[in-house]
Amino acid sequence: MASVKLDPAYELSASPNVPVKPTGSLARLPFWARCGYHLNKRHWNTVVLDGDVPQGEIKRMIDRSYGLVVKSLKIVREKHCYYVMERKHYLSSDEVRYFTSKSNVLAWRTFVVTWAILLAVFWMVDSWTNPFTVLLAIVLLAGRQLGLAVITHECGHNTFFESRALNSTLGQFLAANVVFSDLHAYARGHTRHHKHAGTHDDPDLPNYQAYPVPRDSFRRKVIRDLTGQTGYKLLRFVLRSAGGIFSSDPGKRQTARPFVQQILVNMVFAVCLGWLFSPWIYLLWLVTFVTTHMLIVRIRQVAEHAAVPDPLDLDPRKNTRTTIPAWWERLFFAPNYVNYHLEHHFMAGVPCYRLKELHELLQQRGAYTHTPIFHGYREVLLHAVA
Repeated sequence: MASVKLDPAYELSASPNVPVKPTGSLARLPFWARCGYHLNKRHWNTVVLDGDVPQGEIKRMIDRSYGLVVKSLKIVREKHCYYVMERKHYLSSDEVRYFTSKSNVLAWRTFVVTWAILLAVFWMVDSWTNPFTVLLAIVLLAGRQLGLAVITHECGHNTFFESRALNSTLGQFLAANVVFSDLHAYARGHTRHHKHAGTHDDPDLPNYQAYPVPRDSFRRKVIRDLTGQTGYKLLRFVLRSAGGIFSSDPGKRQTARPFVQQILVNMVFAVCLGWLFSPWIYLLWLVTFVTTHMLIVRIRQVAEHAAVPDPLDLDPRKNTRTTIPAWWERLFFAPNYVNYHLEHHFMAGVPCYRLKELHELLQQRGAYTHTPIFHGYREVLLHAVA
């Protein structure tokens, strides 16, 4: 705390790496923020509290200052995960309880709609088989596969159904396994992502730390995805891992079981689709998985964490992005509210079907005053691909 010309003031930590005038990240706001009065002028700002500073802005700056200080404490950061966007600044206890509450009705609705659209696509191709419907199905099914991946994600957080057993069972057999994933392995890895988001220890950081990337580089990635090169490597990994079931080593057999389960579930799925529709129709699912699905997943990753303001800042407003999709984009890139990723990192316990409402409330309360919210995935790609 400091006193400047009889006005109360706070000394707040600022980033020395942001080229603004005069120094520090808080000097973006000119007349009530200045270089540190008592402290290092490169690393600290003085904020004069003379009534001109909005309350929401004061809270944001304190959050930012706290995050910068904690970020410098390496030992503390390794033991704890600090979310500098504090719930108490924006939500009451009752609101936290509401947003983190689970609803079987909403969960079942999301689950049924995802599967209903998926089966409707197969029915369309089976009823009017031609090159156009086949190509359309390969695009539409990619969005449904992402929708099942989102349900896997929610069940991994145990935030989808009210019952943990239901999350575990349906999330595994009717979501994760169908898209060649394992619920429990995914949940373990994803927990590390949340724990270390905004740090060098984030296991997902290699997926997006190179962005923004040149157009030629991104074009090569798109070609690899759409020609099946990316998906082929993934399927080959699944098959090779499943082969460990024949090993004499008990450890390898144990490791292989989830992959064998994924293959068996897809075999059952293929039989069911063949019974309901044409015997060949499961091939559409497989082709979609190794081609368009890989591209959709890449674009989703870019939208969530690539070319964000600061991927190594603990504040989710800096290391994560929310994208507001057009209605048609929800079919492909944003099923089941996966686009509200900033809100998810702010409160990981909020079910996907409440994220939109949470986003709107936080926006009303000034949480995103200085946070870029992108409208449409084209806008994201134009930003992330130089």
